[in-house]
Amino acid sequence: MMPPIQTWSAPNITVSVTGNNAIIGMCAARHACVLTKALCVLEKYHIDVVTMNISSELNRSTFVILAHINAVATRFPENLMMPEDRHKLAVSEILQLIYK
Repeated sequence: MMPPIQTWSAPNITVSVTGNNAIIGMCAARHACVLTKALCVLEKYHIDVVTMNISSELNRSTFVILAHINAVATRFPENLMMPEDRHKLAVSEILQLIYK
């Protein structure tokens, strides 16, 4: 049985999590390195990108990321946190990097 879907949102970002999987949707002003910063944070938290959709306009970009927590990372004691907590922590750090 799959765990229930939990959804959180903040201005310009939405995260839906079920188990180790998450869908992250975000809209950001179009600047160099926005996507690179987001992907670096996901890598830091051992969250793999399964698929990604990018839509770009003159002044903004929209990203929809299907992500999955790396199973190998969960075997280490320092990485033992609930999947939804790991996703929320990563997304909050992405928000701080993108909007500062």
